[in-house]
Amino acid sequence: MLQIPETSSALKPMPIKRRRKRTPSPFDVIDKNISPVTGEGDLEGELDRLAASNEASAMVGIYWAYVGAAEAILGEDNKPRAETAADFLGGEWCHLINKSYAVADRLKRIPVTRGNAYLVAAALMHAASAMGANLTEIAAVAGALAVREAEAR
Repeated sequence: MLQIPETSSALKPMPIKRRRKRTPSPFDVIDKNISPVTGEGDLEGELDRLAASNEASAMVGIYWAYVGAAEAILGEDNKPRAETAADFLGGEWCHLINKSYAVADRLKRIPVTRGNAYLVAAALMHAASAMGANLTEIAAVAGALAVREAEAR
């Protein structure tokens, strides 16, 4: 049987590191984990690249492209001739919405500049409402964006 001496570090209690609680942010309502995207390494890589260079305008364009494509699919899904493809179209719609959520989640962390403040605000407020935020939460997002814009000036 193995004997561990009392001076061994295995018997010394380890100090507990306590995490400080994170202050809730108005941007917490925008969360890609509401409906996560799986298997999209290319999208994550592109978002990483754009985030590293603070390309908020490009990310806003990608967000609106996914939202527009999802709305187009929803329009086709509602036509009578699409009855046989309803499951496929519904799945594609959901996948595009999930991608837009991932873009919005990354976009909320990008610094706002005077040139892109309105574009970012429109996209993030749309994303918040699409993710089920109420008017108070959307107003809080707008207020936080106004503070960011004021800091950018």
